Amino acid sequence: MASAKRFGAFSYVGRNVKRRSLRSAITVTGISVVIAFFILFASISQGLKDDIMEEIERQKEALLEQRAGFITLMILDPFSSNLFNGSELEQTDQYVKDYCAEHNTTGEAYPLAVNFLKSEEPDSDDMFLLFGIDPEKGVKYDFITFNNETVSLEGAYLSPTGGAEILLGNNVLQSNYPGVGVGDKIDIETVSYIAGASAILDNVTVTGILAPSIIYDNFAAMPIEYLLENTGLYDNATNEYFYMFISIWVEDASLIDFAELKAGIKDIAGLTDRDISDNENYIKRTILAHETEIAEQEEMRRTVDGWLLAVIVLLSIITVVGISNTMLMSVTERRREIGTLKAVGISKARIYQLVLGEAFVLVLISLIIGGITGVALAEYFDSQYDAEAGGIFFAPTNLTPFVLTYVVCISIGVAMLAALYPAWQAARLEPTEALRYE
Repeated sequence: MASAKRFGAFSYVGRNVKRRSLRSAITVTGISVVIAFFILFASISQGLKDDIMEEIERQKEALLEQRAGFITLMILDPFSSNLFNGSELEQTDQYVKDYCAEHNTTGEAYPLAVNFLKSEEPDSDDMFLLFGIDPEKGVKYDFITFNNETVSLEGAYLSPTGGAEILLGNNVLQSNYPGVGVGDKIDIETVSYIAGASAILDNVTVTGILAPSIIYDNFAAMPIEYLLENTGLYDNATNEYFYMFISIWVEDASLIDFAELKAGIKDIAGLTDRDISDNENYIKRTILAHETEIAEQEEMRRTVDGWLLAVIVLLSIITVVGISNTMLMSVTERRREIGTLKAVGISKARIYQLVLGEAFVLVLISLIIGGITGVALAEYFDSQYDAEAGGIFFAPTNLTPFVLTYVVCISIGVAMLAALYPAWQAARLEPTEALRYE
């Protein structure tokens, strides 16, 4: 029993690995290759999944944006008696808010005046857009969301009180008002977009210059009430403004009935179907397209998970075969040795410890070698992907701590499971039978 107590399992395991150095080296080499490719494939899988999840999030964000919709109220005949007046605009706005609230979304009416500014450059037929907008609400229409929070400019936004103020886009500034800066006063000649009549607006203050933008470079904006007053769309007798263009914006148009909402607006403003259009069909098409794309990306993510599972199973089988074969041969060659250990009092539990310990040492060495190799491969493939916009595997790699952790855990777990049978074989040996083994 004294010998059993003094027995050092760690030194014994180390000695056995060294005594069978060739076999141990072959086993370590095989498992190291498996672990290296395991890390590489796992990092590729993680990179693919990250890209897929990013695309899914982009599609979901786009889907939320595309659920928003608008209805355009536009009087095409400038002499029509159906022009919106201020009272009808207020009623329409309140109706839209109430209707949308009943359908668990939000909506609002945005008045918009649209005129032209002719380019002052010689021999140019270019026309710039001059928008009259509510200084407090701004405007929402199609892809345009223009208000004090979204616009980027040098200077100040339009003041809430309105007046002779204007915001200038870069092309408008350079073509018509070169040398003009924030705070300067300019004269504007504006042309009606339907009737073609022009009006001169004097001493208009440039409050801001819009940051360079594809959308806003040919764009100028001023308070809508000031523009309407100076272009003949204000009645002094009734103190009413008249609008030819209103955008009804709904945050989630999938929740409303466009026909029902338009019918209510027609009742308020006395409009015809010709004066109202909407983007319902466009919304339905784009929502379907985004939902289809999200479903396809989810299917790709499941495919990647299945691919990684197949790789894990394959590499686990290779590890099990390598470890089991090595440990079975080790147990077979050491039958007399194991019998002697049991004869001097070494317990079955300690025999399990010896065999599993040897397997653990082999897989630990393999993890170090394979881990360094796998990380180097993953970094190389990722650099190739960045450099060649696609890489060898046409996929990025993402070597996260999580990837390394589960590679280590699976490798050790598989190795221990693979060594269980050889350990059981060794523990069940009877000393007398083992000592007779040649």
